Amino acid sequence: MLDISNIHNLFFCDYIDTDTVRFSPAESRHIHSVLRNGEDDFIYATDGNGIILKIRLDSVSKSGSAGHILDRWNSAPVTPEIVCCAGLPDKDHFENMVGDLAALGVTSIVPLECEHCRKGWWRSGWEKHTERCRKKMIAGIKQSLNPWLPELAAPVAVYDLPGSAGTLVLCGDAGGEAVRSLQSKIGASQKVTCVVGPPGGFTKKEAAILAARDAHFVALTGNRLRTELAAVVLCFTIKLFCE
Repeated sequence: MLDISNIHNLFFCDYIDTDTVRFSPAESRHIHSVLRNGEDDFIYATDGNGIILKIRLDSVSKSGSAGHILDRWNSAPVTPEIVCCAGLPDKDHFENMVGDLAALGVTSIVPLECEHCRKGWWRSGWEKHTERCRKKMIAGIKQSLNPWLPELAAPVAVYDLPGSAGTLVLCGDAGGEAVRSLQSKIGASQKVTCVVGPPGGFTKKEAAILAARDAHFVALTGNRLRTELAAVVLCFTIKLFCE
């Protein structure tokens, strides 16, 4: 079993063959120019699908690098699965949020279009925004040594919120019950959907839709939190109760 405490840096590889990996120019610049790795050096990398590879570098340059796989470890999927559904805040805040959620180890992220969302920045060129968010998430898993890259869904309305039978749904709400009162349910769940509203919160209609989905409204702290902070706090609480 791999002891990640022995790993200082984790890189992201775009291409894995049977015994060979290749790195993108952007990742190669990190390997070569930032961390000063060269040929015959040993590094660790992941493709975001739960694998950590030990690699000996064969060629290193800012335009592209490659190496041979010396060993590999498969990491079990995180349980419970955590799906974070968050009302869309401003673009910069959203990008920072997905990076933090990736570092924390959530399974997937679903942006929510809500009535109180203030700007529709996501409605033009979502593919471009997706690529920027993917870079943030990759940076998050590299920093945290987490080999699982979350899935990022396209924005959906609250009434299209994904769900499945047996999923525990927790919705952040300052007036809700204490989240610790659900600790036993959280610990017994295979999948937890964490829902937080946009800046300004959910409307009464949106809250009613969530209630109809058997959502538990839970208070996180005695303070009002920004959307991006509330999402991270709620997901962290789930992980804390399950460890």
